[in-house]
Amino acid sequence: MSSALRLAGVSKRYWKIDDTPTLAGRALAAASRDTRQGRQEFWALRDIDLDVAPGERVGIIGRNGAGKSTMLRMLAGITAPTTGSVTVRGRVAPLLSVGVGFHPELTGRENVYVNGTVLGLSRQEITRRFDEIVDFAGIERFLDTPVKFYSSGMFVRLGFSVAVIATPDVLIVDEVLAVGDVAFQQKCFERMQAVAESGTTVLVVSHNIAGIRQICPRTVLMHHGQMLCDGPTDAAVTRYYELLVQPGSRDPDDAVVVRSLALESPEQPVPSGADTTFAVELEARRDVAPYVVWIGIGTPGLAPIYSEVLHTGDAGIEAGGTARVGLSLPLPLPDGDYVMQVSVRDAESRAVIARGGPLPFRVAGRPDVTGLIDLCAQFSVERAR
Repeated sequence: MSSALRLAGVSKRYWKIDDTPTLAGRALAAASRDTRQGRQEFWALRDIDLDVAPGERVGIIGRNGAGKSTMLRMLAGITAPTTGSVTVRGRVAPLLSVGVGFHPELTGRENVYVNGTVLGLSRQEITRRFDEIVDFAGIERFLDTPVKFYSSGMFVRLGFSVAVIATPDVLIVDEVLAVGDVAFQQKCFERMQAVAESGTTVLVVSHNIAGIRQICPRTVLMHHGQMLCDGPTDAAVTRYYELLVQPGSRDPDDAVVVRSLALESPEQPVPSGADTTFAVELEARRDVAPYVVWIGIGTPGLAPIYSEVLHTGDAGIEAGGTARVGLSLPLPLPDGDYVMQVSVRDAESRAVIARGGPLPFRVAGRPDVTGLIDLCAQFSVERAR
């Protein structure tokens, strides 16, 4: 079976121009006649090889600036590679930024026809599926309003609705879904899964790891323009989390450094509700007065779930000394990805003197449980007599 899309030895170079902020500097630069003065090479992608079969659902993850969006722009035909070749078979529906392909002066109704035509649908096809598009987008009240008055969320709703109804051969979705509400994001992931099962190839760039896990069996991890991992999603996410773990502050003036923050037991994924042990290793560069440790657990987007200040007693840490703060707590959390952060604070003033994290970790929860915590509800059913 031929590939739906293929990148072979692809690299992409940009030139960064160092702007001269003063009038005199600009005049000197212009007089030099050196057109390359102040230019620096920047390689957004390096030697990328990617082969995706028809109907595959592939996630692309990585830190900001990793090259994810550049890769998708090349697959969408927006930019060309500096070296290598890009092959895409069939009709492509790219959703790369909010409002792309919409004319701001036209209404939502008119833009449905314009956007659908760009994606290869005939006017008859658009008319036949118009109600389905509008119903999925949920913007009936604003259908005859110029889209320049739309919010970013309304743009995404309409753009995504047209794209998936067009049944493209390849659907490319960048982080635009992040601007929608949670309910619509879930609706989009479910629709992407459905169109993939009908034969559409789906590529998704997202920081929503839970969504990537839900829809993509295969995930590519990008880092500094290179592919670090291309394989099962769980393996790629584990590598991604390793990249996210940041050492504590290393400012020479810091009195304390968080040398490490680690989940010691049990092994990940942590069973929901299991007693879980974390450890914080501290190193003092100067004498430190009595201190407290703040811990916080939240979602990967840093929405808070739980925080507490741990009182460590009246003792401080002498210069050159170390301390280990152990923490054991149950994690009654639904299935998903989470992060822990810590900070060391002066016991009296509560001023922050060191930070550590975020430490990503995964919890394996019970099926059918969603939300922020698992309350372990007990049900009883009685038959009516």
